[in-house]
Amino acid sequence: MTLFTSDIDRNNNIKHIRNSLIGYVLISLFLIAFYKIYISFSYGQDSYYMRYMFLVSLIGGLIEVTILLVCHKNNYRPRSSFNMWNSGLALIVSGCLIEGIVSISGRYTDAEEAYFMAGVAFLILALVVAIIRLMSAVRINNARLSQEA
Repeated sequence: MTLFTSDIDRNNNIKHIRNSLIGYVLISLFLIAFYKIYISFSYGQDSYYMRYMFLVSLIGGLIEVTILLVCHKNNYRPRSSFNMWNSGLALIVSGCLIEGIVSISGRYTDAEEAYFMAGVAFLILALVVAIIRLMSAVRINNARLSQEA
């Protein structure tokens, strides 16, 4: 029995997907705990942005894990789009945090809009890169299979 490097890569991809899912869940739990602690010191003031910022990492993480599973079936590990996706989620969570802090303090600012726009831009770019590279990986796999047949 021979061991191919593609088998090793597939095992690493499964570990990467599992670790990503665990990481997103832990980040979401941290954001929930952060909100609960912050709100206990805010004298009864509340912000929907801070209350639901954990959903950004949870839903965004589930989308990313789904993308990783699709890419895994095609022997492709989208590292660059994974990094862009994480950056986009981090920017959106940062925007939620800033908006929450500012609204709890009773002030108004437009600073968080830049975070939201940059975060969405990163998410769109990550999806475009993942789709383009996935299509090329599928094409390469199909060409490899047709040569073997």
